[in-house]
Amino acid sequence: MTETAIDTKIVLSLKKLFNEGFDDFIALYFSDFETKERELYIYVRKSELEAARKIAHALKGNSINVGAIDLAKRCEDIEVAIKNGKEPQIIDACENLQKIYPQFKTAYLNLTSTI
Repeated sequence: MTETAIDTKIVLSLKKLFNEGFDDFIALYFSDFETKERELYIYVRKSELEAARKIAHALKGNSINVGAIDLAKRCEDIEVAIKNGKEPQIIDACENLQKIYPQFKTAYLNLTSTI
């Protein structure tokens, strides 16, 4: 993980905003992310690329909103690959997201438990 993978300013703002509800809010974000990520792969496998692009875009926006910058970047990579219409790039971008997600989630939750 790079230092910019998680925007701590956004995380701190959200913690202040949600107080005791922060953990539930972040749990909902990750649950929603996982659901949408599965949908994204289904649409990519079915070659329903416009639906996949919309999901990647939504995931990117949601990730930016919670300071999950590295996930947002991976979702943007998927969006760009879909716009370019090159299947190998789309598959690679999806695999990159799938590969980094578990480690990112752990790092994010570890960070949020200490600040």
